[in-house]
Amino acid sequence: MSDVDNGEMYEDVEVEVTDDEGEQPATNVPIQQPKATPSPKPTAPRTPGRVAPSAAVAELVHTPPEARAAAGVDTLTPAKNPFTTRGNWSPSTFSQIGVVFPTLTPKDETTNELTRATRPECRYWKAPIKFSYSTFTSSTIRFNNVHVPYHNGNGYGSSYVYIALPGFVASQFAEAGKTRRPTVVNEKSLVPDEQRWWRIANNVEGKFGAINRETSLFHAKPLQTIFETTGRGVTVNVVVQFMAKANTEDKSNLKPTTSFTLAMEVVRAYIVDVGVDVQMPVRVSKAKPKVEPLAVARDVATDSLMKRLSELGL
Repeated sequence: MSDVDNGEMYEDVEVEVTDDEGEQPATNVPIQQPKATPSPKPTAPRTPGRVAPSAAVAELVHTPPEARAAAGVDTLTPAKNPFTTRGNWSPSTFSQIGVVFPTLTPKDETTNELTRATRPECRYWKAPIKFSYSTFTSSTIRFNNVHVPYHNGNGYGSSYVYIALPGFVASQFAEAGKTRRPTVVNEKSLVPDEQRWWRIANNVEGKFGAINRETSLFHAKPLQTIFETTGRGVTVNVVVQFMAKANTEDKSNLKPTTSFTLAMEVVRAYIVDVGVDVQMPVRVSKAKPKVEPLAVARDVATDSLMKRLSELGL
């Protein structure tokens, strides 16, 4: 019979004791019998040629879904909250996240004295976008290893930044938003990019920083100084909140045809690398329209007129 021990196969051999054909034992001297070997413990029958898996293989086969998700394997687990730690999204995993746009109501109107002074004809509304998965909901979502490019614009790094989110995220926001009203997901000042979803984040001062390994405390870092010193971008793990916005331009109420636009706010951004070469987004050109001259030859002032104007101090 056969048995398995430590992944190897052994054969049990029956020992048959016989007289040696060349010599006879001495008279009255008993033949020494071999000591009996205890039988190994019985085991379940194994398929011929199969061996027990190594520890590494066993771990790979039996790793629970939660551990695979934590290791970055492309799966979500209904019993695990993806909004607390997950940030390495793929089209497959993010498609399982519900993007829930608000139903804008009168309590969501943000028209105030400042907006009335700058654009008195307009009214504004804003409310947060929620995220859901299984039994979990969240007002924030994390994106790991996203890039913030270097830019030398006035206020960049202290007031606002450009953040490159995965391109597939934009399409899911667009699909979710249009179930309520027309939705514009791209920044109006930036040219759309299929690979990256460029978002502008305002009010970022004090939001970017690093975690001290010894104390586990967050320390804000001046992003503008990093840009000026390195001349390059940074990589961050960022926690953000999205807002759905709408406005009308004739002091009217919201209509079904009024479009959603989006705003993104940085809750916290953890810097994981600096001095990174990051391509800037392409900005929409805002060239001033060329004004064609309307004067003709007969409009040119005469020398006497110019002299008279000079005498008048003009």
